[in-house]
Amino acid sequence: MRPTWVVDVWQQCLVGASSAHEYVALSYVWGGNLFIKTLRSNIDQLQVPLSLSLERNVEVPRSIRDAMNLTESMGKRYLWVDCLCIVQDDEIHKAEQIASMAAIFANASLTIIAASGENADAGLPGFPGISTPRSVQQQTFILNHGLKVVKLQRPDSPFWRVSQPWGRRAWTIQEHLFSKRRLVYEKGWIRWHCNKATWQEDCTTAQVDSIFPEKDIWDDLTDLRQECTRTIPNITALGNAIRHFVRADLTYPEDSLDAFAGVATALSPCYKDGFISGLPVAFFYIAVLWKPLWGICRRRSKKPDAQIKLPSWSWAGWKGDIETSSWAAAMDFLIASCRRFDDHPSLERVTPLFEWKYHEILTDTGKPIPNIWYESRQKFGYGKDSEPCPHGWTRHKFSESRFKHLDGEMKYLGSTPQHIYKHQSGPHSEFRYPLILPTETEAPILRQPVPYISCTTRRAYLYGDTVFQDRPGNDNILLRNQVGTWMGILTLHNLAHLDRNMTMSSISSRTLFELVEVARGRTRLDDPGDPQNFLCPEFSLKSQEMPTDGKFYEYYYVLWIEWDGDIAYRKGIGRVAKSRWEFEEGERINLMLG
Repeated sequence: MRPTWVVDVWQQCLVGASSAHEYVALSYVWGGNLFIKTLRSNIDQLQVPLSLSLERNVEVPRSIRDAMNLTESMGKRYLWVDCLCIVQDDEIHKAEQIASMAAIFANASLTIIAASGENADAGLPGFPGISTPRSVQQQTFILNHGLKVVKLQRPDSPFWRVSQPWGRRAWTIQEHLFSKRRLVYEKGWIRWHCNKATWQEDCTTAQVDSIFPEKDIWDDLTDLRQECTRTIPNITALGNAIRHFVRADLTYPEDSLDAFAGVATALSPCYKDGFISGLPVAFFYIAVLWKPLWGICRRRSKKPDAQIKLPSWSWAGWKGDIETSSWAAAMDFLIASCRRFDDHPSLERVTPLFEWKYHEILTDTGKPIPNIWYESRQKFGYGKDSEPCPHGWTRHKFSESRFKHLDGEMKYLGSTPQHIYKHQSGPHSEFRYPLILPTETEAPILRQPVPYISCTTRRAYLYGDTVFQDRPGNDNILLRNQVGTWMGILTLHNLAHLDRNMTMSSISSRTLFELVEVARGRTRLDDPGDPQNFLCPEFSLKSQEMPTDGKFYEYYYVLWIEWDGDIAYRKGIGRVAKSRWEFEEGERINLMLG
């Protein structure tokens, strides 16, 4: 995917982009200042040569002006910058370009990153004849025999960028992630990054590596960049990327899904049916089980006329930190000894209770969200070997001797298989069952923003007993039924959600919580290395009240909801003991989750 428009820095105007145009891209922050943007009303005028020149007195921000000059000085002719190359009030064109953002930056020959400054007028100081002088501080010490030592003051770590708006912005994540060459301007210093090397103007590659061993604040996203060229999905890499977006700042919170659109588009070849409001359709029934970490707060629209409603059931509707450990249950297609990813599939098994529906408007009847990977597991997994393989997959005889060390894991997850599966994209990798993957001709599917999902489910009410933290800042409530029986744990999105109707003292006075079941699960208790066990707050209590058979804990995932008219909103997520939850008096309800 190529951009529609680019800036011709030789003619100082906007021109239509073609596949023959090699272009440089600019990554920067807008800030709150007013400056020129391409609109339907001025796009013809901006195509006139010299329309962006200094002589025309146009309010081109300093960062963009400096990037134009720098591009020309490098012998390049075309520059892509979002405020000029996306028609800001053409909603169809804007949506297409936003969804293609990953490709736009990936196809740029170079990305100039203005990592310093509060806004688009920060500029790129330090390029003689191009921009204003920089203010890098250095001290020179004269030693014996004419030797000189220069002490430089520079960013002491790439994590310095977190303190700058560019390093905290959601939009800049994908710009950094997909750029193959990056010229980073930060605090007066220039650094070069590419897939082969890192260079800084005052030291060699080896010295950069020793001074900055952590390399980059987004180093854990490297796997995601690689995944865009693969066919089999890496859920761990997806979860890492989403955590960065949840933490990131947005001037307009309603842009949350737009900022993620480029990543979602790039990953769509791995995930059948794409994404719904930032959650992959292929394992939606598990994806919706993400958990808050250390308290999160709602993202709400700032624009008074904004029609975008960010859902409470998606990470996109929240800011803070989350963890996606429950998503590991979707990775049971991997065979442990044959993983080519860093994925660590938990031995947890999660089973859907129903098929969700999504609603683009409240009044429509809804469209089903198929449980694609679960259906594949039911059709092909664990000894069910009679069906023809999906396209691209082959079936092979299972060797008990080769996988003897996995005997316990295999038996736990189901009956020992007669066959394993391989995919044509990686014939040396082996899987328990084949995934249904998109075909090469399927276009990326992004359903966003989708404000509502619905289902028919079971509701019951439990009491909050005490608040505890399994990790610092992570607030959980111990749940009991009416007669005081231990039921499970509820993890709150934010302890402040209790402030409307209750206080901390009223929690211990047994406050009632409305809970709905959304999935059923089972996990082992005898594997201390299983990350799911480490991340489950109920296990941290080591309570004798928790019902188990010694090896397994069976439960339901439940959401704490609060109603606003006919729409419910997610306020927390928990797990309740299966046998005790089923014994509770509940009722079937039609749930519309907003």
